[in-house]
Amino acid sequence: MGSRSVLLVPAAGVVAGMALGEFIPFLAAIGGEFGLPLTAVGWLSSAVTLVAALGCLPLGMWLDRRAVRGFFVAGLVALAVAGALAALAGGVVALAVPRLVQAAGYALVMITGPTLLGRLLDGGPRQRALALWGMCVPAGLALAGAAGALAGGAGWRAVAAGVGVISLVMAILARTLPRDAPPPHPKATTDESRAPHPKVADGGSRAPHPPNAGDGSRAAHPKVAGGGLRAAHPKVAGGGLRAAHPPNAGGGSRAAYSNCLL
Repeated sequence: MGSRSVLLVPAAGVVAGMALGEFIPFLAAIGGEFGLPLTAVGWLSSAVTLVAALGCLPLGMWLDRRAVRGFFVAGLVALAVAGALAALAGGVVALAVPRLVQAAGYALVMITGPTLLGRLLDGGPRQRALALWGMCVPAGLALAGAAGALAGGAGWRAVAAGVGVISLVMAILARTLPRDAPPPHPKATTDESRAPHPKVADGGSRAPHPPNAGDGSRAAHPKVAGGGLRAAHPKVAGGGLRAAHPPNAGGGSRAAYSNCLL
């Protein structure tokens, strides 16, 4: 299945590139048939790239968190429908509408193709597939020019219909690709700093240790009943640092600790 994805998705990109350039060899013929100057025919031909340029960024952002295989298939179906309608067009409006549909299909294929490759493949196959994807538009334009040269008397309608048929075949084949999974949404938290400990009921850092009943550093040891640093040792009953060490029996500095605050 990985090798099929490597070949099938870039091949669909080549077909989209053919749809992009299918009118280029026939600009003069289309202008003469519908009575249009070459400038107008040029705008008609470039409608695909114009719509893609305006729509690719917002469309890509919208598709970022969604599965894209269905949209990839839908883009190919749009190219197929547009090719059939263009082959039957009897006027300028009837030709312009399929061209806009073709532009939407082209944008869908171009946006979802690389995303689909990134989700279905990894490692070396992904690198090869993305390298092939970079060639799809120039390859499609070259094939469209070759098709225009080979069509001869059949004209642009035959080329438009042929690209539509190929697009339909690619859409059927693309349906056999595995379903891609969109990336998971990041877990949202309403307040990152509230209640950092599951047993803390108050906000901030008040009472960070559940057994303590007081505020701040009061009664920092579970057996201490006094406040502040008073009675820092569990067996000391006096205040401050008075009697912070067991009584000394000798002289000299015999009261260096016990009488330091007398």
